Amino acid sequence: LEGNFAFASGVQEMLMQSHAGFIELFPALPDGWKDVSFQTLRAEGAYLVSAVRQNGLTKTVTITSEKGGILKLKLDTRSFKQKVTGKAKILRQENGYTTIEMGAGATIVLMN
Repeated sequence: LEGNFAFASGVQEMLMQSHAGFIELFPALPDGWKDVSFQTLRAEGAYLVSAVRQNGLTKTVTITSEKGGILKLKLDTRSFKQKVTGKAKILRQENGYTTIEMGAGATIVLMN
């Protein structure tokens, strides 16, 4: 049983990490994994995250905030279009990071 949980945890860490004060998508994928997606992984800070990667590039990111707050995302989103439901606003984009202010229940979809 422990092995099964360890495997699932390891796969989640390959797809998304959020323990360093920011959310990082696809931080530890093998080179051969060019097309990958995941749905509704839980990140620190009460965020639910889904993402799609095609041909080695992040194409879509969906983040829902359960309690609201300031989210830091390790992703340069300047070329991404955005769709917002609820209260969510990009505060700044610098040095490969995007900072987003989100209200409780808000969702932001970033599409490249």
